Amino acid sequence: MGEVINFDQIFEGAVEPGKEPKRLFKEAYEGAVTAVSYAEILLNQAIRTYGADHPVGYPDTAYYLPVIRCLSGE
Repeated sequence: MGEVINFDQIFEGAVEPGKEPKRLFKEAYEGAVTAVSYAEILLNQAIRTYGADHPVGYPDTAYYLPVIRCLSGE
């Protein structure tokens, strides 16, 4: 295999020193907070509707819970 390239090598020189894209990072962070908050709302609605012991599944799809857990690193 070829040389392993890390994140810093890929983006070397892309951002001028002292001009980090803080606004972009702030928007990404706020977007993540919004997405997680919305997911929490949907989860609470599902628990209220179906109960905490209701099984989670993805019938008739290739998206099975073990695959999702594997890909997410959990």
